[in-house]
Amino acid sequence: MPAYAEAVAITTNRALAEYQEIEADDEAALERMAANPAYQSVAIIPTLLTNGQGLVHNVTHQPADLIVMTSAGASGLEELLLGSNAEVIVRHAHCPVLIVKQSVAHFQPQHIVCAIDVDDRLNLIVLFTQGYKGLRHLLSGSVAEDVLNHATVPMLIMRV
Repeated sequence: MPAYAEAVAITTNRALAEYQEIEADDEAALERMAANPAYQSVAIIPTLLTNGQGLVHNVTHQPADLIVMTSAGASGLEELLLGSNAEVIVRHAHCPVLIVKQSVAHFQPQHIVCAIDVDDRLNLIVLFTQGYKGLRHLLSGSVAEDVLNHATVPMLIMRV
């Protein structure tokens, strides 16, 4: 479900059953990931959220030093009106946020490039943001969020 959806959805019994099946599959996938021996040294708490509000609250209220998440970005009208979940997380995060845009085998950044020095050899973009919200965000926008939506490499976004 998109974050902050304004429309009221009409749910039929069939649609509800499909949502419940998808949710059960997703919960099983999270449990399999958490049980993977490769992550045995990492504390994983599987949490399935079904709306954007829950995502923002549950991610930004964790006592984390770094938030890592994926994002396909947003463009066009979706970018203008809703933005991406990653944008909202960056705006509300209390710590740096690493945005992974696509799967990168054995990710070990070696060529970190700040946004003012972007070239075609980079494998990580590092940006800083003020994290403005509300009217100030609407009027000022955010370069970090714009880059987040259109970049194809991982991004590390930190609050100033």
